[in-house]
Amino acid sequence: MLKDPERLKLGGEERVLSVLFTDLAGFTRYSENYTPAQIMGVLSEYYDRMTELVFASRGMIATYVGDELMAIFGAPVAQRDHAKLACAAALAMRDARHVLALEWAKLGRPPLSARTGINSGPMLVGNYGSKYRFNYSVLGDSVNLASRLEQLNKVYRTDIMIGEQTADLIGSTFRLRELDKVQVMGRTQALQIYELLGVADAVLPPAREQMLVRYAAALKAYRGRRWDEASELFRQCLDLCPDDGPSSVMGERCRMMRDKSLPENWDGAFEHLVKA
Repeated sequence: MLKDPERLKLGGEERVLSVLFTDLAGFTRYSENYTPAQIMGVLSEYYDRMTELVFASRGMIATYVGDELMAIFGAPVAQRDHAKLACAAALAMRDARHVLALEWAKLGRPPLSARTGINSGPMLVGNYGSKYRFNYSVLGDSVNLASRLEQLNKVYRTDIMIGEQTADLIGSTFRLRELDKVQVMGRTQALQIYELLGVADAVLPPAREQMLVRYAAALKAYRGRRWDEASELFRQCLDLCPDDGPSSVMGERCRMMRDKSLPENWDGAFEHLVKA
């Protein structure tokens, strides 16, 4: 900005970037029992740690809204690996929250958990607002979708969800679980959604590894309309990992889909009719 003050004006350009939304789960209930000053102190401590990790992955904080953080990767400084940087930041933030949760528990604070959504794609980036006040941010369908993915974590009981364009860009750098194909409220086009599990060489407990294999088989049976087979496989997933949210959700979905009339060209997409 000091080198080129002319850039400090309203307007933007279209670029392919990655955006991350993360929101503390259950923080509203926590806020009811504490003073504004206490809430501010807790949030400041949390945001300090999360922001440092965003910066470590060369991301930019776009805004803080209540207990939600929005970060941009790939702008204002261009980065070809913006999707990988966003995913690395999300995993580092998850690890830091686990450490922070232990510290908070000793202080009598409530359990700490969060939901994160990441999406990549074309978006408008630049200075938005009015001549009186503006800020550097991103706009567009790809941005809105990242926010929806963050919210969909509530439905599937996951903590980090990414869109298919992000999954394409990161390749085999990270371990993913394909969760579902969905059509979210306000969009006509369905998309694949994925759970970000860890880095490519992440070692998971044997039971979880077996569960992931069965989940993939169950998802294939589900898309083939083999409801009984899919339901049984999702049940086996829960035998291995009783707290696995996606297996529970999809198992219930199979029982619902048995009695539903589907078009011949159904491609496995599920329409989420309400905002998560």
